[in-house]
Amino acid sequence: MTLEQLLSEIKNGSGMNRIDAARELGKLGDKGATDALIAALKDPSMGVRNNSAFSLGELGASGAVPWGMGGCSGKQPDIGRLAGR
Repeated sequence: MTLEQLLSEIKNGSGMNRIDAARELGKLGDKGATDALIAALKDPSMGVRNNSAFSLGELGASGAVPWGMGGCSGKQPDIGRLAGR
């Protein structure tokens, strides 16, 4: 998929498509995905949030992920750690 297609999917796709898009945006390596990945950190799906954080780390944008984000509930991994912070 192209960057444009993945950006559309992460915003408008079904749950699994958003998760896949978040992961693929990191693999694509285009820093143009950074803003969409940051926005996806607020997605209702934990899978989207986790893959977005990991992809931000792959893009070298882990500073965009607050340390400890998501870790306070004890029910999901610390998103800051997933981003490599």
